[in-house]
Amino acid sequence: MSKNISAFPKLSSPRVIIVELKNKDKNVFLLSESINSKLKEMGLQTDKRFHPHITIGRVKRDRKINLTSIKDKNNFELEFSIKNFYLMKSKLNSSGSEYSVLKQYEL
Repeated sequence: MSKNISAFPKLSSPRVIIVELKNKDKNVFLLSESINSKLKEMGLQTDKRFHPHITIGRVKRDRKINLTSIKDKNNFELEFSIKNFYLMKSKLNSSGSEYSVLKQYEL
């Protein structure tokens, strides 16, 4: 069983709290590699490893919390498959983020 609750950059000083996902067919990694390859052709390159996840919360910069003890308290596994990819636009407003779909790709 995997321990799936985690955080970016790390549990001892989280900014983003996530649930890690398992993708047995590996299609999400192939999609990530394809996107990164196209971005590299355009002169853009990522320096971060891809981690499939669901964001469940964010921690404000002025808050100091440590979630390392949560790692031992969760035992579950989430699997998923990918059928579509959506290119999204995010616009930050005073009321929060506003998301819209720019394009949908069938996989």
